[in-house]
Amino acid sequence: MWAPLEKAARPIDVRGRNPEKEKRTGALSRHIVAIYDSVDYVNHFLMFIKNNRTLPFEVMGFTSLASLEEYGRTHQIDILLFSRDAALREDCSFNETEAAKCANGKCILFLGETQSLGGDVQYLNVYRQAKLVLGDILDVFYQVTAGAVKNVGTYRAQVYGIYSLDDSTDKITAAMTLADRLSAQGPVLYINLEQFSGIKYRFSMECEAGISDLIYFFRTNPEMFRKTLVSAVFHAGSADILEGPAEPEDIDEVLPARWGEFLERLSTEGNYTSIILDVPCQMRNIITIFDQCRAVYMPGRGQTEGEDYRRREFRQYFAGRGREDILEKIREAI
Repeated sequence: MWAPLEKAARPIDVRGRNPEKEKRTGALSRHIVAIYDSVDYVNHFLMFIKNNRTLPFEVMGFTSLASLEEYGRTHQIDILLFSRDAALREDCSFNETEAAKCANGKCILFLGETQSLGGDVQYLNVYRQAKLVLGDILDVFYQVTAGAVKNVGTYRAQVYGIYSLDDSTDKITAAMTLADRLSAQGPVLYINLEQFSGIKYRFSMECEAGISDLIYFFRTNPEMFRKTLVSAVFHAGSADILEGPAEPEDIDEVLPARWGEFLERLSTEGNYTSIILDVPCQMRNIITIFDQCRAVYMPGRGQTEGEDYRRREFRQYFAGRGREDILEKIREAI
């Protein structure tokens, strides 16, 4: 669990992840971004990203040169975010050569008011909105790791559907119950595909993007897909949550043949082991969605006689099309 840093504190993995569990599930990224600065700024930075599970790296915070140097001797740091002002306050004889030793030869971004990326000595302006700073860090990270990052999270996430023939059924509660169970295996992403789900108000979400933006960049700009995913998810309970489409037709922008690719991209970029899809009752191409699912949960059985009649017709529809494989995925309860 994340906690505020104290002077000379041990390095903290702010994402609250369990390395032993992730070794078993194949979800450990092994990419490290370390930040060394004052207690106040390190705490501010870690607070900003503490619930962001979509980053393709772990973030380690340091407020002591000694602990940073010790960590760098035994761990590979891909990017070191380094404050020379903090170093000079701690050791007035400090120089940039010492910083290179801390980073063990890897990329260093010196923190301050100057912005100059791409040269031999790189500077990152941190006197801006945190999301802009994080976007620049992501750009540098993908340059530094080249193709290696493609190996991160290449396991296939298990996809689960939540579906009901009755719009009054509380599928969100069912989805969060399922997320609680699946979280024991690794990070969970819950995607609500309803346009008017009310999920934004239910969880007081404040996201700058949603699934409509991700679908657009999936089709047009893969690099922006990564950045948008970072700002689109909202953490609540046991899951990251992705808000539904701005317009119903946005979902149709993903061609049926590419839904698997889209979900795989979400899984890989976000290091998710499970994805829960909250599927609208009247969604088109529903067979395409169900084909991606390991199981489809249908809460609300027996609430009304009409609901049971609709379920019988639902099963007859798939049976008549020779899709007994989909019927075998249906689960009545979570």
